[in-house]
Amino acid sequence: MKLDYMLFSAPNIVDKIKWTCNDCGQPTYTDGKTRMPKKCKCGNKKISLSDPLIMGGLYCWVTAFREAGGLGVMKATMAREELEKFDIVHVNVTPGHYSYVPQLREALGRSSSTKLIANVDYATTLWGNTDPFILKKVLEEADMVFHVESSGARRLSGVMGKEIHCIPHPVDVERLGKLKVQPSHPAVVTCHFHRYWGTWAPYYYATLNLRKEFNLRTMLVNVWGDSPIKVSLEAYFDEIVGNTNYMEFMQKVMAPAFANIDVTPDITYGRGIVEAAALGIPTIGANGIEAARTIYPELVVGSEEDNEIERHLRRLITDTEFAKIMSDQGIERCKFYSTKNSYERMVKAMEETR
Repeated sequence: MKLDYMLFSAPNIVDKIKWTCNDCGQPTYTDGKTRMPKKCKCGNKKISLSDPLIMGGLYCWVTAFREAGGLGVMKATMAREELEKFDIVHVNVTPGHYSYVPQLREALGRSSSTKLIANVDYATTLWGNTDPFILKKVLEEADMVFHVESSGARRLSGVMGKEIHCIPHPVDVERLGKLKVQPSHPAVVTCHFHRYWGTWAPYYYATLNLRKEFNLRTMLVNVWGDSPIKVSLEAYFDEIVGNTNYMEFMQKVMAPAFANIDVTPDITYGRGIVEAAALGIPTIGANGIEAARTIYPELVVGSEEDNEIERHLRRLITDTEFAKIMSDQGIERCKFYSTKNSYERMVKAMEETR
């Protein structure tokens, strides 16, 4: 099934698409308005998407639909004639954008063949500022609703009075895997800051002894957002990395890392853990992160359990066989979140919702 897909969002990805022949390796280029070429100039019909590498998560649905042979477009429009060029119009619902779904429904009308799909990936730990009555009324305007992790899907099922599918956003694990390199020396541990919580303290205290004992370097990454931090973080980590270009971040920051830590106190999906796994980097993850429980249950900790974080990291450093097992396990289990598997889950959910 080849479905044409539009993510309702201002476009922020390169419109030029590179396809590569699986036989002769010759590239073909198209734009975002053109589907996958049917065959290469050499006659071979097996062609793969090569570029761009789109950030894992919401935006990566564009890649998933392109790979399946349909259109994958990011666009913000309310024009019915534009919307109805697509089989699916997908909206990410957040408390600040409740109007999108009902406005799109009004634009499409009730009889349109274009399916309006809404997802909620707002962490349930932040739902204190979400009015359930308004949320229900908004989501009732969509043809299908899903959440990206199971606790949110259960909560929405109760609100909506029907089953809500859990469909994690895709990660382009296959292309990410090609960026894998040997860990740098001295070893670097990436520690994920979270804009809602200002997460940094567990990383510092859990690695305090290990940094001295093993000449370990710590890098606090994705430092951005509105959380008021009153501490000079530059004094407590070897490097601070802000919000940067995705490819550059994956190649220069994540790929050379030895291990990754993400202990956000959210109940969340954990796209960053999937990305690290695709690069062969084990993650010590908080028990509220679904991807951590799925990929690395052996390395799951509480968000503030400094001793447990230190214990797991020490084992990864000193037990090379265990570290290799965790790396290989991540590379294998992250395939669950691949663009192909995500696409198939989406199509299956749509069929079950009819």
